[in-house]
Amino acid sequence: MKYICFYDTEINRRTMKMAAVNKINYICSALHQIGFDAEIVSCSTTAPYDIPATTERINDYTTVTYFKTDKATSSKLRKITSLIRRNMALFFYLMRHTQKGETVLAYHSLSTMRCLRLAKKLKGFRLLLEAEEIYNDVFVRSSRNQKAELAFLKSAEMYLFPTAVLADKVNPDGKPQAIVYGAYEVGGETSERKSDGKVHVAYTGSFDPNKGGLWTALEAALHLNEQYCLHILGTGTPDVMEKLNAFIDVHSGKDACEIRYDGLRQGKDYTDYLQTCDIGLSTQNPDASFNNTSFPSKVISYLGCDLRVVTYPIEVLTRSELASDLFFYETNSPEAIADTIRAIDCSVPYDGKSRIRRLDASFRRDLQSLLQTES
Repeated sequence: MKYICFYDTEINRRTMKMAAVNKINYICSALHQIGFDAEIVSCSTTAPYDIPATTERINDYTTVTYFKTDKATSSKLRKITSLIRRNMALFFYLMRHTQKGETVLAYHSLSTMRCLRLAKKLKGFRLLLEAEEIYNDVFVRSSRNQKAELAFLKSAEMYLFPTAVLADKVNPDGKPQAIVYGAYEVGGETSERKSDGKVHVAYTGSFDPNKGGLWTALEAALHLNEQYCLHILGTGTPDVMEKLNAFIDVHSGKDACEIRYDGLRQGKDYTDYLQTCDIGLSTQNPDASFNNTSFPSKVISYLGCDLRVVTYPIEVLTRSELASDLFFYETNSPEAIADTIRAIDCSVPYDGKSRIRRLDASFRRDLQSLLQTES
């Protein structure tokens, strides 16, 4: 099955987002489990240097087709030229390599939606659209772009959604769909919890000040005592990192619990580290527009490593199958977050991994049923 998305197997090569790549890899694995091999068609055509078109085999069931890249630029004209080249490459690929009635899986993108819709109209393939969010809900580029996005979303025959909330908005007609919150993967069995008598709390993910998650977690740490340790994993701009290190120097272990910055960790290194902790924080600003429809991927990562998840009761979480597994704070304040952390008894057995395994099995059944749907 062809899978149109922005993808690369190496960080800092072609433009891509690691969270998206992790979910793409998981969906390819799920497809394999139900009998489909995946051909990823990467629309990541910007890189620090020119890379020729090529193909790559990732494993026995997944290959990647890469288009020629353009060198990253700040020139608006060259960015427009690069966008046109990307869409031309994708359009002619779809015209040559798809058949009428074939199902094509595509990751929703504003930059490729017009190309995909035109190719679909001309070739007659069926579109299974992975819609992670409505981008014009986050930032309206123009009324014309907003209408084009909604028209593209409506054009799909089938959908993969990250939340029931987004499904209700995009698919009110009840076309075939499946819900997949994130990459349903669990950590290995090699890591052990820390045995220093402290409760170890992890914050991972975005350091973007506009999302607020990091700074909310740090402020909450000021209300925790020496029985706790907050671990920060991730990276940010030089300015953000300077402020983070300054905060730690001033507060860690002095007027708050110990606060540690433990660097950027990825893959097995990331999951192994998480499994040494007890609690995971998902503390981004609940009023941000992206929270209306997108599922916080770190919640899945935490549960897959048996961490108890502390988060705000946004609708996408309270309506999810995971609601009963989460620890919600009712007011978005550092004090309320700290109160929720302190109320957790980490001596009580907790099994987030089993929940993720059940979601994985359920999604594979739903995906198989979806792909058996007749046009």
